Amino acid sequence: MADRLRGTPREELLTEINGLYFEWMRDPDPAVLEPRLQRVVDLITSHPAARDDMVEVLRALALVWPPSAIELLEYTMASLRWPEIEETLQQFLHVTTDLDRRRPAARVLLAYEDPWPNEHRYPAFNAPALQP
Repeated sequence: MADRLRGTPREELLTEINGLYFEWMRDPDPAVLEPRLQRVVDLITSHPAARDDMVEVLRALALVWPPSAIELLEYTMASLRWPEIEETLQQFLHVTTDLDRRRPAARVLLAYEDPWPNEHRYPAFNAPALQP
């Protein structure tokens, strides 16, 4: 019954994105946003059968760049490294000449690098490795 009340994975993702937007409006500090960003990653990874829907939602964000989309995409792609999103961002860079729209795509593409240059912005990516 609880699953029926939550909605589809796509609806859950959209709800989390909406909540992230409102948190970003209050405080855009990535460290403050990180708990919700991690919930998004957890939500996405908990619904592997809904990957196509998740990719569609994330691609849409990468085309319009609403507030908080940079943080959402760079954090999720640093964790997930989905090639579909990387390809969308690279294609976006090739077709747009608007620097204000190119910068976010270039920043998110950095999340595919090892080491990720912006990981210092998020505490979870800076946690010391656990010793065995």
